[in-house]
Amino acid sequence: MPTDIADTAQPLPNPYIPGSEENLGAIEKLNNILNSRESTRIYWGRLSWWGPMRILRQSFGILIFLAAFVGIVAPILTPTSLWQVLALWLPLLFLALGPSQMGAEAAMKAAEARFELSARQGNDHRATPGSDRIIESLRDSRRNGWLQITLGLFAIGMMTFSIFNEKASISWNMALLIAMVIGLGMSVHTRMTMDDVLNHADALPFLALYAPTHHPTGITPAISSLIRAHLDPVLAGEWDTWSRRVCETANPEMSKDEVLERLILLLYLQESGALPEEKMQSELGEFLDQTCLNDLRQHHLFNRGTLLRMIAHAKAWQPGLFRVLARLQGDLLDHAQVIADEGWRLDVEFENV
Repeated sequence: MPTDIADTAQPLPNPYIPGSEENLGAIEKLNNILNSRESTRIYWGRLSWWGPMRILRQSFGILIFLAAFVGIVAPILTPTSLWQVLALWLPLLFLALGPSQMGAEAAMKAAEARFELSARQGNDHRATPGSDRIIESLRDSRRNGWLQITLGLFAIGMMTFSIFNEKASISWNMALLIAMVIGLGMSVHTRMTMDDVLNHADALPFLALYAPTHHPTGITPAISSLIRAHLDPVLAGEWDTWSRRVCETANPEMSKDEVLERLILLLYLQESGALPEEKMQSELGEFLDQTCLNDLRQHHLFNRGTLLRMIAHAKAWQPGLFRVLARLQGDLLDHAQVIADEGWRLDVEFENV
């Protein structure tokens, strides 16, 4: 009897190595986790940096200090019920310090997801020099938040303890005095760690935390290589992808190094006031197409504002090169003799030691 074709049909061969489908699914899952955690980080970061929340966070320690001080000076004005103290101070504590701590936790989890994704993609940013400082800074931010919450709870505990003692007694005054010291310390510590809150809502969350340990030096390309060397590992990878795309669509008569150097130099000169806006746009239009010009306004990472921030970040770490550029620019504008009569010049900048 003829054999049914359905019974003899064999599945098509799998063109992928075993486990590749699972790996692709894991990468997609990690991407979704990263996007979710980034959204959470941005939400809590913006909430904690909102003006009223920022004022409340900075003022909580002072409020503890003033309340304890009033309890010592005028005991009759202090609450006499345990529930009055808890109902007032516990919600105020978590309202003042809760959003920033949630932002710190979300920032740490987002960083872990980002490093895990890079490792799964074969480019483990966690092993890059300088990444340990990023991780440790995020841990410090989280520890600082828990320290402030612990101090706040201890201060509230001292104020609660004072209720069970006779007013104006030694134990009453000692408990409130301890609360005063804690409140004052919280106020100082909160102001010193305020930058942690700003970083939680940062579109470039690792840039301010990264410290370059070493980078190659060369005569050219000077500015673009310096800026890339001072980017965090994650942002440096995005920079490479973006720079390739820009150079592919730029004027083919210019090399990749020339395109990036000219683009960054024009942005820097315009920001420093040496180049008018119209002149800069005209210069950019000579070697960039309309897509790249639109990206300078709309790109989520490498728009004009973020590029200027990267330039400022590199300038803060390596001001010497920018001082050389400033001297060269000044000599060109002044038609200095050293420029007019010489075919080349040697200018050296030594950093302070």
